[in-house]
Amino acid sequence: MLARLFANLFGGWFRLSRWFPDATMRGIRDAIAEGERGHAGELCLAVESRYSPWAVLGGLQVRERAQQLFSLLRVWDTRDNSGVLLYLQLAERRVEIVADRGIAARVAPELWDSLCGDF
Repeated sequence: MLARLFANLFGGWFRLSRWFPDATMRGIRDAIAEGERGHAGELCLAVESRYSPWAVLGGLQVRERAQQLFSLLRVWDTRDNSGVLLYLQLAERRVEIVADRGIAARVAPELWDSLCGDF
C-alpha cells in the first residue's frame, strides 16, 4: 500500500505530458482510426497519470478503475459488442485491457494478459 501511495503521490505528475504530448496523442488517434478500418473492433485509449491519495487509500485497483472507465466512456456501446479499452496508469506503470463480450468471446484472456505484462 505504501509503495502504491508513494508512486501515485510522486511518480505520475509529469509523465502524461512528457510521454503523451499533443502530437503523440494525435498520432495515436490517427493510428487507431486507421486500424479500425481493417477489423470490427473499436478501440478506446484512456491514460491517467496517477490516482489521488484518497483513491489509493480507499483501495482503488487499476483493473477496477479500467472497468469503471469502460462503463463511463461507454466503450461497451458498439453495434457488435466489439469495444476494447486500453487503459494506461502511468504512476504504477500498469496496463489493463477491458474487452466487450463480442471481442472477449474471440480472444483468450491469456493473450490480453501477456500484452499487458509487457508494459
